Amino acid sequence: MKKIENEELQEKLDFLGLSLEKLPKFISDAEVPNFNISRINNDKDLKVYQFIPIDKIEILLTPALRSDPIKTKYEEAVPLKFFLNEDGDEEEMMFFKTFSKIVRTMSIQEIEKVEKIQESFEGKEPFKVKYNRDHLWQIYYSDVEDRYFMLVCTKEDTFSEFLYLLKAQIEFSKKKKKDAPKIYVPINYMTYSEEILQRSEIADLENYLWLFTKNWPLIFEVHDSRNEFSVQIVGETFVYRNIKSSYKVILKSTQEAIKFYKLLKALFILQTEIKGQYHFETRIDSNNGLSMYLSKVEITFDSLTQFIRNEYLLANYEIENQNKTIEEIEEKLVSLKKDVKEKEDEYLQKQKEISTYLECKKTFIGKVKYFFKLDKKEKRRKNMPNADIVPEAESIKIDTQPLNVYMEEKKFYTIEDLVTIYSLHEKSEKRCKDLRQDLKALELKLENLISKVRNANQYIEEIDKHKKSIFEFWKFVNKDEALGLNEPDVVEEVERKIEKTFDYNEDMEELGKKLDKQNRENLTKEECDSIYIASTNILDDINSLKHQEEKDYTKHLKEIKEEAKKEEMLFASEEFDIFGTITEDKTKISTLGNAKHREIKKNKFRLLEINKNTDKEQYISAVKEITENLDVAMDKAKFGEDINVYFASTNVLNNQKYTILHINPQNALNTLKDEEKINLYSIKLSKNAKAIALTNIIFYENTNKTLPIGMNMSDQIITDMSKLKLEPKKQKLFRINQEINDIEVKTKIVCVYEYEALEG
Repeated sequence: MKKIENEELQEKLDFLGLSLEKLPKFISDAEVPNFNISRINNDKDLKVYQFIPIDKIEILLTPALRSDPIKTKYEEAVPLKFFLNEDGDEEEMMFFKTFSKIVRTMSIQEIEKVEKIQESFEGKEPFKVKYNRDHLWQIYYSDVEDRYFMLVCTKEDTFSEFLYLLKAQIEFSKKKKKDAPKIYVPINYMTYSEEILQRSEIADLENYLWLFTKNWPLIFEVHDSRNEFSVQIVGETFVYRNIKSSYKVILKSTQEAIKFYKLLKALFILQTEIKGQYHFETRIDSNNGLSMYLSKVEITFDSLTQFIRNEYLLANYEIENQNKTIEEIEEKLVSLKKDVKEKEDEYLQKQKEISTYLECKKTFIGKVKYFFKLDKKEKRRKNMPNADIVPEAESIKIDTQPLNVYMEEKKFYTIEDLVTIYSLHEKSEKRCKDLRQDLKALELKLENLISKVRNANQYIEEIDKHKKSIFEFWKFVNKDEALGLNEPDVVEEVERKIEKTFDYNEDMEELGKKLDKQNRENLTKEECDSIYIASTNILDDINSLKHQEEKDYTKHLKEIKEEAKKEEMLFASEEFDIFGTITEDKTKISTLGNAKHREIKKNKFRLLEINKNTDKEQYISAVKEITENLDVAMDKAKFGEDINVYFASTNVLNNQKYTILHINPQNALNTLKDEEKINLYSIKLSKNAKAIALTNIIFYENTNKTLPIGMNMSDQIITDMSKLKLEPKKQKLFRINQEINDIEVKTKIVCVYEYEALEG
């Protein structure tokens, strides 16, 4: 056993190029660098990445775990040379056993993976700066000695990075080249150097970017292969509804960084201080970075001064208009208040007359007294000049705050000027809004008073009609029926219902359950099976047959049979599938949406009855039957939800065929991963639209009645586009970054066409 272990050890040492009898000079001369632990940054996040020449890195081994405190790891670390003496003292023998175990159990394939990762960088850092397994590089920097060292924690299970570095260092020492190859690694416990941006400014940038992108960014300091220094910001931002794109901003100089910082700071202040006025959007620019927009206008640092000036003058102009509106409302209020006062006085007078009548009619004396006394009073009142004149209402004065101080023309305006004038703009706007409400209240009050006066006049006129003689008046008063004042006309305000906006992440689960229940109630098994077939690559044949298009169905049938063979649904020697639609026994348990069930997933080959002898006519007949079932299902369909759905294509939207659309626009874009230019069609469906969701019941049989309710398999719907009357609304263009690997990024251009599907 010892011989086998020695042979295995020697084989692995040969792979590394390491000879224990003659150690390379860089191993023999290695010492533990002086490292001031008390000065290190306590933040464990990897913030600094560098391309480091491999000959500048000392390798130290420590009996610890990566999660142990740095003080423990460093204090117990010793150079690699102490682990390579197989004939040393007891401690060195223990070190050697540890090293030999590491080497014997190493995976050559894993080391080669590390090598390929480093080769893939080729002097260029990854798009996201970070990369897979980068945390395994336990490399530190001693500013005291200007040296790098790697701590290899011997209690861990993974040593590929350490052995790759050792192998590369040995190879370089043998070649004796002048320039050593470099590896791209993070430096542990190293904080920002603050050469380009201060730490506080970087913290501010994180807050600013979170506000605009709604995602927390990662900010790194990167030294590239030429040792050029830059600050790199990576993150994600929404580019259209819930579609996200990654971005990367590279700041190579202090001037460039300060411009970017000041731009975001200015827009942050405007959006947070002047609430409701500004909502800045982020877009992906041609360099995979971020651009800031207000509506369709791009805001840059160079255009910021002019932007502030224009916005200031616009606010100034709006304040002047608001002041004019306030003066106009003031005049209307004065006039209205006068009218209201007149109507109030008139109504009070009418009310007194009616009260007197009601009181007098209770007794015999009162009735007689009312007939003679009130009649004479009424005649005298009518003959009195200016009897109805009401004193003029007191004028209402509105205090409009003067803005002359801020209206003076200046060459440059600051953020402070803009915030100040919008503060005044907000007060003026609020005053204008309050006055409009006062005006509306007075108008309503006047309308009610007019109605009350009209009803009172009608009441009094009815009494006066019967005052021609005492006998007629007596007869009228003694009637059993009582007169009453009509209620004033009520002006009803239309209540506006606030419609809930669909949020895919929050509402999809609830929507899926609702649509799945709907499908189970409304669709037959044959219709569900046909919809499932339409969700596969058979859809093209369904559309071709439905619209009587010419197509080589024999060729496609052959492709389907080949596909069935690959999935082992049909052996070459079989004439038919002996299992039919039953693929598993009832004891098989599956999970869907975190719920267990015993249902069988549908299979298009079995539903179409594809076998070795299926010919073109049989296939066409099966597809026609599927189409008929689909038509029946679509005729009785009502989607039941107002929602936007999406379809991605490189061509113009075909509004005549059966089409599969997505509820999530990101999934629609993912169907065209290799295209650089994409048309994304957004269609707003109404609840009465002819569309069917691809819910769980579409994809599974439900023989055992255990299928979970929901849309766990897909976010798709199917609709007959010919049944939708599409009205174009607007277009939008944006870029989105697609990561091909750690290094490469492809920028796509997406043109969005928004439609509304009208009923009828």
